[in-house]
Amino acid sequence: MSWMNIPKSYFEPLGYEVEFTLTVEQTSERLRSCLYGGFINGETDFDSVYKVKGLSDKYIIDSNSESMDDQEIGWVYEELSKYGIDQSNSIILTNNVKMSKYDNMVTFPFIFFRWLSIWQSNQYFSYVPYSKEYIEKLKSYRKPHKFMALNGEVKEQRMYLCQELHRKGYDKEGLVSLMDNGNLDVKFYKDHFDERRFPMFWDEGNKFSEVYNTYYIDYPYEFDMEYFSKLPFLLDTIPSENNWTPNPKYWSDDNFATNLSIPKQFIEDCYLQFTSETTFFSSDGKWHHKMDSISEKTYKSILFHPSLIFGSSGNLPLLKSYGFKTFSPVLDESYDEVKSDSDRFWTLFKEIDRLMSLSKDDLHELFVESLPIILYNQNVMYETKHEDVLIKLHEDIKKLS
Repeated sequence: MSWMNIPKSYFEPLGYEVEFTLTVEQTSERLRSCLYGGFINGETDFDSVYKVKGLSDKYIIDSNSESMDDQEIGWVYEELSKYGIDQSNSIILTNNVKMSKYDNMVTFPFIFFRWLSIWQSNQYFSYVPYSKEYIEKLKSYRKPHKFMALNGEVKEQRMYLCQELHRKGYDKEGLVSLMDNGNLDVKFYKDHFDERRFPMFWDEGNKFSEVYNTYYIDYPYEFDMEYFSKLPFLLDTIPSENNWTPNPKYWSDDNFATNLSIPKQFIEDCYLQFTSETTFFSSDGKWHHKMDSISEKTYKSILFHPSLIFGSSGNLPLLKSYGFKTFSPVLDESYDEVKSDSDRFWTLFKEIDRLMSLSKDDLHELFVESLPIILYNQNVMYETKHEDVLIKLHEDIKKLS
């Protein structure tokens, strides 16, 4: 079959039949806020509750395109209890890192599965995998920028990342973007910036207080009002309603696809990527937050550059489980093992400090040394078969059935 379009389900391509259990009309508003929000359009089975005939007698709670946190999973089970569905007779399908109290969880790399089609279509990155001739060009090309840090929606961890790069003057040696796609006042961002600078509160009567109290980065510097008042920081797009209008300077063809694409010039002109994932905070590994997962942001990094990932801990082993390689010992990747969100942030910046202290010649050597890993990762994305990813998913479901 053609994998260029998203299939009806993860099961139908290999001959299984999905039985719907609940329709959108049967669900409450709270349940719809956690499920039934992604690809439900009458033609697909994602983000819903169903059974798979011949694979498992258990219900599949599919939150795979927009992963749920533990609190939301609790809400879902409260709503589903009226239908006799509970933890004992169901399996949670998610793209999250396994950082949850629920042991009936199967992780499936939804975004990786989707990216296989994007990558193998050669629509946005027609020059990959790199040819031998292109690799030789990269080995001799001296890049003008040390790094890029491309950031979409404004989030707390991205503000800390951008401000720290700016405070140290590193942004003068790289490409940094941060999109204000909500046209929000700078005071709004300051309030959110300040919220995460220190422990939030302690309330003995609130069972989540211990979680919230660790949901921060110990950042000693005040919000840089002058710096952030210049938002949005745009590079390959131009100001518009949502700031996703392509800049013709970098997009002369039709290969622009908002967050799915990067200008080839940016890729060629930088040695490193500092990548802020959708989710950074994990309350020191004690709490499973929404979208503790690997998104397209990480793939767009490791397929082109040695990369540091500002995400939850445990992302690098997850990447390796999909077949990719990461960049140790060229990069110090010990940050990924640090459970404390605050300590992980500063461990990442310790490595950034080291890298930024290197000369362009040293960074060039580091990049050239990393090219075999980059090419390997490109080939993993190019050669991995959709069927093999689905077979592993089916095997994981059977183990919990």
